[in-house]
Amino acid sequence: MKKISLLFAFVICSSTMATDLICKINLNTTNVFTTKVSVEAGEKVTIAAGEQYSFFLKNLVGDDYELEVLNVQAPSRSYALASLSTSSDKLQYSLWSRDILLEASCRIVTK
Repeated sequence: MKKISLLFAFVICSSTMATDLICKINLNTTNVFTTKVSVEAGEKVTIAAGEQYSFFLKNLVGDDYELEVLNVQAPSRSYALASLSTSSDKLQYSLWSRDILLEASCRIVTK
């Protein structure tokens, strides 16, 4: 019975551990913002917020992540989805128009 209780406690603790990610925002090929964020399962965190754009990261389930970009002036929302299980996996969002090249990306730091 003690083994089952310990296993149950371990599963609960490990399922609520946060994952650390490095997120970068590039504007017209120039890095304008880099930050480290920690996100738990089901949690949505703000990466950056400005006058025109806000960036959010959400851990959906397990290794699945969603990057949300809110264009406040339009208003509109865009999304990018990816499974991130190693530091070589990348969640990438790109917006290209005549006026702007906007890129946002996130990678796992450690897991």
